[in-house]
Amino acid sequence: MSADRAASAPGDVLPRRHGDVDVAVFDTAYVVFGHRCMQVHLIDGFGAVVFDACDGDTPRSSLLAEVCDVTGWNETAADAEVESSLQQLVAIGLLEGSTPQDRPPCVGEA
Repeated sequence: MSADRAASAPGDVLPRRHGDVDVAVFDTAYVVFGHRCMQVHLIDGFGAVVFDACDGDTPRSSLLAEVCDVTGWNETAADAEVESSLQQLVAIGLLEGSTPQDRPPCVGEA
């Protein structure tokens, strides 16, 4: 997955969540456990909206249209926010094709 852009164009399909994550869904947030890095992540707010759409089937343009409709943002602003959220999900390794950060050391590990 590119570090420059999580998807190549606004019309692309959004990436899929990585297959080795467990997801607990709450009202407006997700708690996600990544098995590869043994880390738990809280994803809320706008990031939760983007993470929810990351199913490998949703066109990026559909998410952008929904974001624009709900927020009143123009497509450029919406795309920038979606891209920022996607890059954060890539950085923590929650999307297919991304590499997770190294897991933190456990107590007692050198």
